[in-house]
Amino acid sequence: CALPIYLTTGRALEAGPHLQRVLEVSKSPEAALALAEYYIGQKDHSAAQGVLQPLTERPETATLAEVRLAAMDRDLGRLHEALARLDKVLAKDAASLPALVLKAEVQLGLGQRDDALKSATLAAEKHPESAVGFFALGRVQSARFDTASAISAYQTAARLNPRATDAKLEIARLQLASGGADASVSQIGRAHV
Repeated sequence: CALPIYLTTGRALEAGPHLQRVLEVSKSPEAALALAEYYIGQKDHSAAQGVLQPLTERPETATLAEVRLAAMDRDLGRLHEALARLDKVLAKDAASLPALVLKAEVQLGLGQRDDALKSATLAAEKHPESAVGFFALGRVQSARFDTASAISAYQTAARLNPRATDAKLEIARLQLASGGADASVSQIGRAHV
């Protein structure tokens, strides 16, 4: 797909017609998802919803499309709608990593820290190989002011994905906030290596 080329050359508006044509010709779910992402990037949520909604009816794309619609709800401040959509996804696929991670984020946005911890913990437990699950767990634990557990989760994320500079920077931030300036500076140095 040529979308990255259009975006990196500052010609994002030209990508839309190209992506629409690719979808018309291929009729592939991947092309539909790329077009939906384009519309989301252009803040055309109505068009994105129009592309994603039919994908919710296809078994092979339903989970991904529903999670993306829930992310749009979250981005538009419709947190309760996002949570309801994610609960629907998780009722069908209790191990969906994207749904569990997004649910933890939405629950944090609603101030439901205990529920967010349950969702993020499930993400990490069900996907012990996923840096994303542990990063989400670190975010939730940080929001709960459990610095030691947050650092541990971020360390696991960094171990699982050595290129996860976000995790390394969060470790440094938490260490600095808790008075560990030397460890924090060392961690920042490793994050940029």
